[in-house]
Order: sequence, then C-alpha cells, then structure tokens
Amino acid sequence: MAQPIEFTIWGGNLSFWFQTAVFVLSAIIAIFTLWRNECQAKKRATIDLVLMETQDSKFRDVKEKFGQYRKEKMNFTRMACGELTDHPEENEVILSILNHYEFIASGVFEGALDEKIYKRMKKGVFVRDWKALEPYVTELRRKEDRKKIFIETQKLAEKWEKEKEK
Repeated sequence: MAQPIEFTIWGGNLSFWFQTAVFVLSAIIAIFTLWRNECQAKKRATIDLVLMETQDSKFRDVKEKFGQYRKEKMNFTRMACGELTDHPEENEVILSILNHYEFIASGVFEGALDEKIYKRMKKGVFVRDWKALEPYVTELRRKEDRKKIFIETQKLAEKWEKEKEK
C-alpha cells in the first residue's frame, strides 16, 4: 500500500506550524497583558499618591505651612544659609516638601509613576514650588557640598517648564 504524502512547509508539517502559531500568539497575548497590567499599576500608584497627598493630615499640614511661607514671601535662601537647626520647624517643612517631590520625580524617571497623569494633576504646583525653593536648594548644595541633592526634582521641574514654553 502506498504511503500518503504529507504536506510540509520549511521542513515542518501542518500540525507543527499550527502549534507554533498558537504558541507565538499566546506569547504575544501574554506580553501585551503584562504590559497593560504594568501601565494600569503605574496609573493606580500615581492616583493613590495624589489621594494620599490630599488625605494624609500630616502632609496636608506640611503643605499648608509651606503655602503660608510662600504667601508671606519667606526668604527660603536665608533658611538654608544658617544651620538647619536655627529654624527647625521651617526647615522641617521645607525639607519635607523637597523630599516628597524628590520621591515623585524619582518615581517618574524610573517609570514607577505615570508622568502623564501626575503632570496633568500637579504640574503647576510642582513647578511653582520648585521655583520658590530653588534658591534654598542652591544654597544647601553649596553649603553642604552636595551638588546632587534634590537633582531629580530640579530635572523634572525644568523639563515640565520647558514643555510649557513649546
């Protein structure tokens, strides 16, 4: 009896190529699903962060005090010129704000936070606060010989400020 002729493509039969196609399609779907889940997690983390900023009473107090300092046109540079212990409450508030922004900027640059969402929600406040605190940071860098302190905050504020000009 004659053997049936098996149809092959590039050395593989139809069954082999069907299984390969299913495997490749499954891998593509898995990669897409992982990517989509990562995007959703970044968005969720960003929204959670913004909610924390509004719901955490200690952070709200810090923001209120800082807002008052800005309204009173506090000389932030003078706060950094002396010892930080000379004005402990004011420096604690200022450093809390700067540390918070540094955390956010690092999260944005590392891809842990969704820049587009945070920027849409907080860009104006972020850039405004950086402009107010830049002299403080400059003096702190000079005084403590720490040229990179709060550099992520500066980079993000300057990036967003440039985007505004375009």
